[in-house]
Amino acid sequence: MFIVTDDLEIINFNQYKNLSVEGKDPGEGKLVLTDPNGEQRIIAEFAEFEDAYNLFADIRDALEAGETYYSLETYQ
Repeated sequence: MFIVTDDLEIINFNQYKNLSVEGKDPGEGKLVLTDPNGEQRIIAEFAEFEDAYNLFADIRDALEAGETYYSLETYQ
């Protein structure tokens, strides 16, 4: 799966082993990709944890539906 970020960067999820939501509700949240070597990359940060979790759930649902890409424009 691919994701298009705000700056139109395309991320190939096949190069990563995990996508997670970090933070606590209430509070800030972020989406983090982890590569096979264990290095982490923040791909989105939110003022509200719930917004980070909702985007995570949307991406998860897109993967389950067989989508090949996801654009943040879809989320906004």
